[in-house]
Amino acid sequence: METIPWSQPKLFSKHYVFGAELEPFAELAFTGIWSNDAVYTSETASYFLNMRSSFKNEVDILENGRPVADVSMPSWGKYTLRLPSGRWYTLASDMFSNSYRWINEAGEELAWYSQGLLDVAHGTIRLSERVPAEDRELLLSTGFFLKQNSDQTVLLILALLFFFVITR
Repeated sequence: METIPWSQPKLFSKHYVFGAELEPFAELAFTGIWSNDAVYTSETASYFLNMRSSFKNEVDILENGRPVADVSMPSWGKYTLRLPSGRWYTLASDMFSNSYRWINEAGEELAWYSQGLLDVAHGTIRLSERVPAEDRELLLSTGFFLKQNSDQTVLLILALLFFFVITR
């Protein structure tokens, strides 16, 4: 089991670093403060994660301008990542939870994303040794991207509910 810490160096930025504080190996940066698109870069991979539709939560994942995978949300709270190889993974979470996990087509949990309830700037990602090497960074980056977008959506819903309650 590999444990990867992640951090958000500046609290209100949409920039995240993966790896130990003094030895980061990758980063994910959203393309703007209001954007749902992001770029993941490491020494071995570079992906552009393009939110095709915010309402349907569909994502295209591009490498050097070419599609390498796509994500859809066939049911509430679960995303499906489909690879050209035919493999697919499901990212699942519990309602209003900030913990997510990748599950392969055989039902095995392969990766877990977690963070403290009140600590929005740090967390950990655990990757199973059963993750295929060629899918490692794709699962790492895409799962984190989807987690951040989902957490942002939940916060927005809670803020709207709070606004409607106090204005009544």
